[in-house]
Amino acid sequence: MCLYSFAVNAINALFGHFSRTSKLDGAGEFSTSDCNNRFTNLVHCDCYNASCTVTALDLSSTGLKGEIPKEIGKLTSLAALYLDDNKLRKIPSWLQNLSMLSIISLSGNNFDGPIL
Repeated sequence: MCLYSFAVNAINALFGHFSRTSKLDGAGEFSTSDCNNRFTNLVHCDCYNASCTVTALDLSSTGLKGEIPKEIGKLTSLAALYLDDNKLRKIPSWLQNLSMLSIISLSGNNFDGPIL
């Protein structure tokens, strides 16, 4: 099964936001063959025919800080996003563009200001 290259690039860019002590420390780069394999508990994909799309991300307790990383916005098939127990402070407006997103978990962060 093949994951689209834009999704692989987005996930690897996300990995650059994680703290060195996160659950991904030393995990290496994500590749098209890692969908539902090596990173099963973090990245879930749905596959049909010869292609896969990322449908769920569990980025809880990965040391994310500040704003939710913009790379997530490139994963347009995302249905579930878990960002619990990080140090996020802002929810970006582009998050509303993820039209497939039906589950988002944000507990244990440091949000301040209005939610638009």
